[in-house]
Amino acid sequence: QHTPFPIERVFTVHQVVPGTGRGGHAHRDTDQVACAAYGSLKVDLSDGVNVVTYVLDDPGKGLLLPRMTWTRMYDFSHGAVFLVFASTHYDRNRSLRTWADYISARREQEGPDWKPLSSAPGEEEQP
Repeated sequence: QHTPFPIERVFTVHQVVPGTGRGGHAHRDTDQVACAAYGSLKVDLSDGVNVVTYVLDDPGKGLLLPRMTWTRMYDFSHGAVFLVFASTHYDRNRSLRTWADYISARREQEGPDWKPLSSAPGEEEQP
């Protein structure tokens, strides 16, 4: 019913081509709450070590997408609309667009002994 932050931006992700996904990035300082306003989709959230998959299919239930969490959306149903409430205005320079950049930023937070996944959720694991 309430977001844990003031909402600065609202946007939708829609008309996603079947078999493709969106996301594959993390925000340095933006928190988000999202829901499937219509249809359904899956969301993978990763802290670099763990991956949790959520199925969004109820417009009355939101999912918190915390800052510095790698996010990937996929398996959109036909006509699905992903509705997002964000804590900041959009600035591409404040997001991490590659897994390598994300892991580097997280390693700065966690320290040199931190052991992340070798590849992003949805990508093949590297040996």
